Amino acid sequence: MILMIFLGSLAAIYLRYQIQRSQACLYWGVKIAPQDFLATNPTGLQDAISPAAWTLPFYAALAATLGVTIFSFWDLGWSGLAVLAASLLTSSIYGVLALPKPESRHFLDAILRHLANRAADYKKQGDSERFNAAFALHQRLFEVSEAGSEKV
Repeated sequence: MILMIFLGSLAAIYLRYQIQRSQACLYWGVKIAPQDFLATNPTGLQDAISPAAWTLPFYAALAATLGVTIFSFWDLGWSGLAVLAASLLTSSIYGVLALPKPESRHFLDAILRHLANRAADYKKQGDSERFNAAFALHQRLFEVSEAGSEKV
């Protein structure tokens, strides 16, 4: 049971990190979107700045968390509730105390790096339209983040 609690907590913490990354894309996507665009798209430009490579780790973390939880109920019966409770508790505490906030520089740098790499890939492929779009997103996000840091 201790092993299941450990694995469940580890999987839940990893899932919490993936959720924080998604929340960071939402935060910055809304922050860089024009006001008129937000009227019809409440998530702003989240889809445009979210790295596609972040999708697989999110689903892997979700599958691991669900798998450990389901297996613990199958193996331990109702004692699986202890595994579920420990997973929820550790991911909540870890999320509040240790994980970077969605608006943190940690996630911003990762998104900016992804947009710069995406623009470079499009330029290398000769796709000027997508290069210009990715470059404009990178510039806008950089400008908004720098303007926000000057206020602090």
